[in-house]
Amino acid sequence: VSSKVNDDPNFVLYKHDLDYILNDNLGKPCVLIFKFGWSKYYNHTKYLGINEQDKTLNFPGLPVEVAEWITTSYKNVVGVGVDVASMDPGSSTDYLVHKRLAKAGLYNMENVNLSRHVPDHGCTALVMPMKISQGTGAPLRLVAICPTLNPKAF
Repeated sequence: VSSKVNDDPNFVLYKHDLDYILNDNLGKPCVLIFKFGWSKYYNHTKYLGINEQDKTLNFPGLPVEVAEWITTSYKNVVGVGVDVASMDPGSSTDYLVHKRLAKAGLYNMENVNLSRHVPDHGCTALVMPMKISQGTGAPLRLVAICPTLNPKAF
């Protein structure tokens, strides 16, 4: 979806943006990864879109309608990942997307480094969270095994 974002820090990905991508053929358990193009930002201020005047955050995200659509329409989705700091847009203060996905039992994978090309389909995702107790989240390692890619490319 990075082509739709065009470096707009307040871009929100709505369902109509996804209609051409997703279909009912998500057979096996899978994860959905949304590439907003934010992996290119290493500077903390730029990555979070910090407004120096009022300290608000400005980065792309998903609206709760997309989270509801994913959790009700795609029973084989086990996790959602984004290359920004949160599932919700930076301007969010209620984190409804994060809560909706978690309530449905889906992984919330945030800050995913998508600086390398990964095919849209055909990869196996290994989602390896750190084992912790009594926490609401944990760092994780996300690895894509893509048989169609030349291993030397990495």
